[in-house]
Amino acid sequence: MSTQSPFTPEVLQEVETFKAEQVLRFAHERYGDRVAFASSFGAEDVVVIDLISRHAPWIRVFTLDTGRLPQETYELAIDLTQPPPTPWGAGACETDAARLARPVAPGGRRASPATRSGGG
Repeated sequence: MSTQSPFTPEVLQEVETFKAEQVLRFAHERYGDRVAFASSFGAEDVVVIDLISRHAPWIRVFTLDTGRLPQETYELAIDLTQPPPTPWGAGACETDAARLARPVAPGGRRASPATRSGGG
């Protein structure tokens, strides 16, 4: 099976000149809601998650939960999904890891971040 890039050389040449937020906008315009970012929550991924939360909060961020992720990974995912304490934030994108790290409430539903922290 041959895998062919959906990008022509002309499109690739144009995208190479884009700033990060322009790449996110381009991806959304071209692929809509199918755009998602797979994250291992490494240093580079945290930078991309920050860009997404500021410029493209509609992009879904997810991780593969193998059941063997270190607790620190879940804690980082939760920290990254909390709204920033300063007014410059564009809101936070919620990740699958953050949803998985939430305690399960009665009835089998995961508690919301506000419930987990005792707020709202």
